[in-house]
Amino acid sequence: MRLPGKTAIVTAFCLALAGGAMAADIDTTGTLADIAGPFGFPETQTIGQTFTPDADQTHLIGFTMYLRDPGQTGSLTGNSLQFQGYIASWNAAQGRADSILFSSTVRTEPASGAPRAFTFTPTLTLTPGQTYVAFLSSVGIGAQLESAFGMPLNGNIIAGHFVYQNEPDVAALTAQPWVTGDYPFNDAWLQVRFGSPTPTPTPAPAGLGLLGLALAGLALSRRARKAA
Repeated sequence: MRLPGKTAIVTAFCLALAGGAMAADIDTTGTLADIAGPFGFPETQTIGQTFTPDADQTHLIGFTMYLRDPGQTGSLTGNSLQFQGYIASWNAAQGRADSILFSSTVRTEPASGAPRAFTFTPTLTLTPGQTYVAFLSSVGIGAQLESAFGMPLNGNIIAGHFVYQNEPDVAALTAQPWVTGDYPFNDAWLQVRFGSPTPTPTPAPAGLGLLGLALAGLALSRRARKAA
């Protein structure tokens, strides 16, 4: 019987060290329970969802939020809308964003069309148990034509809340309270994706055990070649 060579054993050892379960993503999409709105200009310019990562959800690699066009949200008026996507820490005691951690480039929602997903790809390290808010906002972009859109809601899926703010400037995002109680049993459609942090070079105890097996395999391979 041919025994595995040195390269195969070392490769298997490296793969075993690199392996591990990926953190579960946060996903509140799927069922349309309600539509929150209007979101746009010049009234409600900030709209979002709070979420709290667990111990495995520390390495955020992207998030997606959704808007529905005016034709599917009752009497909302329609012009295209420019806005940005944000992630901020959330001050639950004061009901507001605490510190802006990410802001995207300007995106545009057309005046008509199918419901759209807006995906952003920041890389952030989050603190387990700390609450954060993902949101869309048109503040700070300047005057636009009057527009209004809706954000699809699901039921109460996660330990978070749909939130919004009516203040017209960026500074108010972290200085003024947001509205948090209008949809107490609904979550905005939100997907937050997590990845694995960069592995440390120090092997874990289980990795050391695998290294021992790899070395034992190499010794056995050498003995087998001598016997031949």
